[in-house]
This record gives sequence, C-alpha cells and structure tokens, in this order.
Amino acid sequence: MTRNLYALLVGIDNYRDPVPPLKGCVNDVMAIAAYLQQRITQQDYQLHLQILTEEQATRSAIINSFKTFLTQAESEDIALFYYSGHGSQEESPPEFWVVEPDRLDETLVCWDSRTENGWDLADKELAHLIAQVSQKNPHLVIILDCCHSAGGARSEELDSTVRWVAPDRRQRPLESFIVSPSDTVSVATSRSLKPTSALTKTSVDDH
Repeated sequence: MTRNLYALLVGIDNYRDPVPPLKGCVNDVMAIAAYLQQRITQQDYQLHLQILTEEQATRSAIINSFKTFLTQAESEDIALFYYSGHGSQEESPPEFWVVEPDRLDETLVCWDSRTENGWDLADKELAHLIAQVSQKNPHLVIILDCCHSAGGARSEELDSTVRWVAPDRRQRPLESFIVSPSDTVSVATSRSLKPTSALTKTSVDDH
C-alpha cells in the first residue's frame, strides 16, 4: 500500500519591517525539501510538498495550508510541519491567562506578523491546527527551528542569525485568534490528540 507524506515547509529570512532579517532559514527549507525528495521517494511513500518562503509565508497562508493541505493526511500517512524563522512572545489576552500564568503567548513570527493588524501565530493557535490535522490519525512530525522562550541573552543587533525577535507588546484582540479560550483550556487540560496518533515535536533553540 502506498502511503503519503504531506510536508509543509516554511522559511523566512527577509521579514517586513520592523522585524529584523535572518540568514539561512530559506536555505534550511530547501535543504529539507531536497532531502525529502531524495529519500522519501525511495520508500513506500508518495511525497506531497508545499513550500512557503519569504512573502508567501503570511499568517493566513500558513493557517490555510494546515487546513487545506496537511489535513489531507490520513491514517498511516505522515504530516510534517517544518518552520524556520523567528520565534517570539506576545501579550496574552486576559481570557487566556488561566493557561498562561506569565500572561505571554509563545509565538511563530510570520512574514506579515508585526504589520498593522498583523499578528504572530500563537502557540495555542498552532496546537489547535495540529489537533485538526490529527483528526484522521496520521503520524505527526513538528519541527520548529526557532526560539520560543524569549529568554536568550544575546541581542539581535549583535547576531543576525539568532532566531528570536522581541515580544509583541500590543494588546491583541480576542477575536484575532483562530481558537476560543474554552477550546484552549480544553486542549490544555486534556490530550488534544488521539492516543493512537504519533506526534513527534522538535524545537531547535538557536540561542
């Protein structure tokens, strides 16, 4: 039986102002794509690639790719999400404080995140998207090549390869999230993935 591997690869070097640029993220994505094309096709898998780089990697594009591309993965298939870019934090609305004692969300910084009316992809939103992909019980692999902790000591001004940007201190409206507080609490207090789902998560902290 031929199985499928759906790979969503996201890499951003040249962010919109005021987010500082990075080096190597797009190269990382292309290297992963080349590796998959070389190795996976030798196995019993059909490879399906979706690559979002630079201005293609908007918040809405990443969300839509989860919903329309990765959700195609079924049982015995593999769904892979690889992100290479800035990680950060943002002010969490009061409705989420029950699951965010420090009142900060960890985030992925999309190409248009810090523009007017633009927002990062919050950890709780990513969890919501992953849970949607898990509904058909595929094997899930999540690789985040960025910083999530915002706890590094080095400055972006000193090293443009550090994949972290300062927290977004704007007050984010609740309606801008793709997940409700009640759903977030439910995910936080119970397993959002089916017990038979295989989830592999790797975070690479470039600090």
